[in-house]
Amino acid sequence: MYKLSFQLYMGGIDLFGITSDELSQAEIKDIRKDVNARRNGVNREFFSFATPNEAAYRETEDFNREHIRVFEQSPFSRDRRRIEWSNAFSRLAEKTQVWTCPYNEHVTSRLTHVLRVSSLAEDLAISLGVNPDLSRAIGMGHDLGHTSFGHMGEELLTRTLFKVNSDALAALGVFRHNIQGVHVVDRIARRAGFPDYGLNLTRHVVHGIASHDGEVDKGRISPKRVENLDADIERYIRGVIRASGKVRFEGDRNNPDAVDKHIKAVQSAVKKVVIAPATIEACIVFLADSLQYCPGDFDDMVRLGVVKRGDLPGYVKRRLGKCGSDMIHNLVNDLVLHSYGKESVGYSKEVAEILLRFKREFLYPLYLRVNEMIKSGDSGGRMNLPSQAKIEGQMVFLFKKYLEALRDSDGHSDCSIVQHYFGEEHDMGEYFDRMWHVDDEYKPYQAVVDFIAGSTDDFFFREARLR
Repeated sequence: MYKLSFQLYMGGIDLFGITSDELSQAEIKDIRKDVNARRNGVNREFFSFATPNEAAYRETEDFNREHIRVFEQSPFSRDRRRIEWSNAFSRLAEKTQVWTCPYNEHVTSRLTHVLRVSSLAEDLAISLGVNPDLSRAIGMGHDLGHTSFGHMGEELLTRTLFKVNSDALAALGVFRHNIQGVHVVDRIARRAGFPDYGLNLTRHVVHGIASHDGEVDKGRISPKRVENLDADIERYIRGVIRASGKVRFEGDRNNPDAVDKHIKAVQSAVKKVVIAPATIEACIVFLADSLQYCPGDFDDMVRLGVVKRGDLPGYVKRRLGKCGSDMIHNLVNDLVLHSYGKESVGYSKEVAEILLRFKREFLYPLYLRVNEMIKSGDSGGRMNLPSQAKIEGQMVFLFKKYLEALRDSDGHSDCSIVQHYFGEEHDMGEYFDRMWHVDDEYKPYQAVVDFIAGSTDDFFFREARLR
């Protein structure tokens, strides 16, 4: 095992104190030289396994704005700008990452997380000799489908759909934020000044959004190349719907335990339907996501007094550091060293095992503690939040209200989904026509899911009159 003190400056990141039983001193020196050249712009040539800009393609012919062009953007850079200027992206500032409405303005929001992931993914792509514009675009769009209240919001939407109409849950499938992200960029979001729905992103970016969410405990990942990106996305979405519909409910619908058991069974069945990143750049985002949120979530829990910084396990302190920034620094260093020149992205075996242990033994129990606070509504002053049962009850109420309004829009013209969502942003007929994955009977249900999923935490509270 080599203990080295070489320094590699990567936009403010330096490699030091590297411990590796997988790389020799000479190999680390060569990587240091090559990455320095890439970071300094001396060498920006992509490796053969990178995704070239020329491979980009879109669902329909791209109509660009007419203006004087001083320079040409790459297709993936253009995607990033379209995501940045979408309303869905703006709303991420008011959506939960882990903590809902925390009494601390420095706690991470969904937007903060997304910006950090996209920036990190771009830096990693430059260092590893692959396409930084593609990595950054996927990073910017990867959480566009998230609901308010974080992952709790995903579960609540699934439970709400079941309670309103269990057949609708079987027809639409459980709510998955990565699938909703595809819906956002393909049929919900709109480009200002253009009549068509969707952002018309390159299919590499859309597939990256669909495939960013998966087995978070992986320490290394390789792209799974597919001939047709759209066909793979459709296979995945239809697979989730089929898996959701196969699990039949048995029991009393008024029994919370029976409902919980059923939802867990459906979620377990859906987990077997997977979609893997198809490009090395999507693999980078896949790992950058957890690389950022694990240390970031720990720092947030320290800020809110759920845990003390000194509680961090010794094996983490010794290898990764004592705070989130140190941990990210050392995870990035290890990942670059053990991914450079390879058609896979991952950590050394040592660091992968430490990170996995940190998640399973330390972070996950903390998440469970936070979830219990959210369920009970008693956060010890850390959040301004009603109990989960109360939020769920109001979500069911709002879902039924919105559904009724869509079925009689003239009679409910003052309802927010009619007045604002369809009155200002979308034509209902065209909107329904774009729901390729839904039978006509359930298209109003999907529209309500879209509307609630797009809501910010505060908007939901106002609509539900919980504040």
